[in-house]
Amino acid sequence: MKRVVAVYCLLVGLSMLLLWAGLLIGGKVPELRSDPADLICHLVAEIATALTLIVAGLGALADGRWAASLRLVALGMLLYATINSLGYYVGRPEGTPFVVLFGSLIVATLAVLVCYRDKVRA
Repeated sequence: MKRVVAVYCLLVGLSMLLLWAGLLIGGKVPELRSDPADLICHLVAEIATALTLIVAGLGALADGRWAASLRLVALGMLLYATINSLGYYVGRPEGTPFVVLFGSLIVATLAVLVCYRDKVRA
């Protein structure tokens, strides 16, 4: 199970970085002009989440004992980020694919947290 959690952390963390890079490079972030301060704060939180997920995933693959706690922190950060992002897209005309994406990530992250928590306690 530890490897599954590690790969999940790595894939989601890398995907977050790639998604933001694509959105920013493609000019798909209107808040960059309309509300840059809010966007910068949001980007810092998203990048911190992605990097924490990546470090936690790499730590798990390297069998670092320190990585067990970091994985829980990273997954908690991810859960918050996905709920926040879901709220942003609900009700927007272009939001349906993102609502499905973030809703799926919430369910997957909760499942990983529950399964991983059982392994930590055992």
